[in-house]
Amino acid sequence: MKNKILPASMRAELQKPLGKILTTKEAIEEIGSKNIIVVGDHVGHLFLINKIKPDLLIYDYKSMRKSVEKKVRDEIDNYEVEKIKVKNPAGKITAEACFAVENAINSRKKIKIEVEGEEDLLALPAIMFAPIGNILLYGQPNQGIVLVEINEKIKKTVNQFYERMQDEGGKD
Repeated sequence: MKNKILPASMRAELQKPLGKILTTKEAIEEIGSKNIIVVGDHVGHLFLINKIKPDLLIYDYKSMRKSVEKKVRDEIDNYEVEKIKVKNPAGKITAEACFAVENAINSRKKIKIEVEGEEDLLALPAIMFAPIGNILLYGQPNQGIVLVEINEKIKKTVNQFYERMQDEGGKD
């Protein structure tokens, strides 16, 4: 896998939710016993304080580019599962981060990935590698929690989007 860069021309596409927007209560009711992947500190915190333990939690200790509150950081730190650290700069998906997401999903253990940089775009490889039937959750600023049911259609959409992203060092 190559490092990918999100060109400015594609940013607007990602501002549209990939799934349905729900409140925390609705999201908790909807997930049932399915495997869940959570991308984002605040969404991770909301699930952890509600005693729902994500199979994969991807976080960067930031929300909207500002450090998260101590209570959010503490809840994530106290989630005692295997931890992987990766670097992933804003606006990119590094091969290292992609590989970590794929391995975490394939490991079948609960894992958290701490990202140095920005975790937002890692929802894309998470969708690409997650088995059909899993659920991915992330925050939509000022709107709620986006719940993405992993199915063939969303995988195809995300794969096509990923392929259109610019290869780092390449022309696009």
